[in-house]
Amino acid sequence: AIAELANLRDKHQFKLVIAVIPELHQLGKNYPFRREHEEVRKLAEEANVPVWDLLPSFDGVEESTLWVTPEDTHANSKGN
Repeated sequence: AIAELANLRDKHQFKLVIAVIPELHQLGKNYPFRREHEEVRKLAEEANVPVWDLLPSFDGVEESTLWVTPEDTHANSKGN
């Protein structure tokens, strides 16, 4: 999919950047999706697409402060 986006970018001359937004549970050193972030970065690099991995932006942040409520764990304004 990233290569297809890169082809469309080249064909239609638009800017393309991929933002990897972390899943807002288990942030920190035990974050379970680091491998997936790296895979996206690798595929984007192969297609010459810049990647902004936002995970480091959440270092040291308590996950629950990023949620709408404990029952609704969608990102609140701080999480966005």
